[in-house]
Amino acid sequence: MKEDKYPWSREVPLECVQETLGEQVPKTRADIQRGRQAFAAILDRYDPGVVFYGGCYDLAFMRAIARDTVKSGRASILMGDSTRADHPRRPWVEYGKRLLLRGAYDGAICAGTRSRDYLISLGFDDRKMWNGFDAVDSDHFAAGATEARSNPSTHRERLGLPPEYALCVARHSPEKDIDSLLQACSRVFRDRTSCSLVLCGTGPLTENLRLSAERLGIADRVRFVGWTSYNELPFYYGLASVTVLPSISEPWGLVVNESLACGTPVIASDVCGCVPELIRRGISGYTFPAGDSAELESVLRGVLHFGLGENVISQCQAIVKPWSLRNRTLGIVDCMREFGALGVIEGLSDCIARNSF
Repeated sequence: MKEDKYPWSREVPLECVQETLGEQVPKTRADIQRGRQAFAAILDRYDPGVVFYGGCYDLAFMRAIARDTVKSGRASILMGDSTRADHPRRPWVEYGKRLLLRGAYDGAICAGTRSRDYLISLGFDDRKMWNGFDAVDSDHFAAGATEARSNPSTHRERLGLPPEYALCVARHSPEKDIDSLLQACSRVFRDRTSCSLVLCGTGPLTENLRLSAERLGIADRVRFVGWTSYNELPFYYGLASVTVLPSISEPWGLVVNESLACGTPVIASDVCGCVPELIRRGISGYTFPAGDSAELESVLRGVLHFGLGENVISQCQAIVKPWSLRNRTLGIVDCMREFGALGVIEGLSDCIARNSF
């Protein structure tokens, strides 16, 4: 059934090779061959002009069906936001990736300058690359944050939030390095007696982080919220003094988009992929060397004490504005137009031009 606002059906038939072969990506030679045959049938049935592949270029099956797509005369597009800083990169491994990717993809959808640069190092043509993802619904986050700030005492009481706090929205896993944030806070809190840390998220290290907070003597100043709903997140961002993303590996960092859309500045480690686009020193936030809790302490102390000016909300929202769902979708539309999928996208591009979302 079609909707008036958008020229596409609400119910779109989807088919997945994993449904044909089971829950696991094919890895054996026989399973890969069966998977390729199943995927070929899907291509014949729907006859797409462009096929987008969501990462996983290191899997033999994904490379195989990407090459099959190219051989069938269709465009094969990799969607990737990996950067050089994601993991330690060994030159011989990167050279091997470059060889393996040869002939598998016609272009790429990337997230920003760091993912673009990395894909170029793997042999992708800069002229066949578009920014097309790692965006959030900024209006949703801005609206919730505005509501939170319109009646802060009511929402602080409702959510059990302290009068001043730094916020971290992240999975409790090793690559997020929340322990470094706890160490930094333990020193900042000594002379910032009204400040607390609020952690939204869960993960395998939750209990370890609780123990770390106790060992550091700040258990009563750290609130573990757990999983937080999409509708509640803007309230946590909107009432926070600053959001911190201390990751030691982070391809992009969508929580930075979310926080800035709420008008809340961000302190992010320098490995976060979004840093060149979204972190403007002293305007939308600051960076620090990943894993350096002493430098994080210094930056956090400065932001809590001095802030980023009376226009910080509008500053943050202006910086993240170009990273809207509308603009990211236009990148995908431009890619499809480049490869001749005009019949598919004319109505879509007209709709995007008329609507912001």
